[in-house]
Amino acid sequence: MFNGCLYFNLNGLTRRINAEAELAFAVTGLSPPQAYLLRIILAEPGLTAGEAAARLLLAPSTVTRFADALLVRGLLERRAGEDGRQVRLFPSQEGVRLGEQVEVCAGHLAARLKQAIGEEFFVSLVQDVRQARGRLEGEP
Repeated sequence: MFNGCLYFNLNGLTRRINAEAELAFAVTGLSPPQAYLLRIILAEPGLTAGEAAARLLLAPSTVTRFADALLVRGLLERRAGEDGRQVRLFPSQEGVRLGEQVEVCAGHLAARLKQAIGEEFFVSLVQDVRQARGRLEGEP
């Protein structure tokens, strides 16, 4: 009945990938979105929540909640920006240490998915989903 339904099939795939991601990051004590936020801040220290949200394709308020959880765990620090108005996110020393484990987990997740569906299909699927998202958002 729903074989040709993008909504139904993409949601089913998303739920399955979420389950795999939760398993992959469980050893860190972080949810997958928290782990990805930490990865973003480690890659680009000093981002605002809004900048991180844009990179993660999430609402700034959602990223703020994830950042709050990482702050409570001592993995991130908030610092005032140069103009004193914007708050920027930086990894703490503990965040840097956990970040190494998070990267290993992310690698294991990608390897698991590639093994399950095939590496060529995995790469193609990621590209196709990104392109579809972009088109729906009005990108050329």
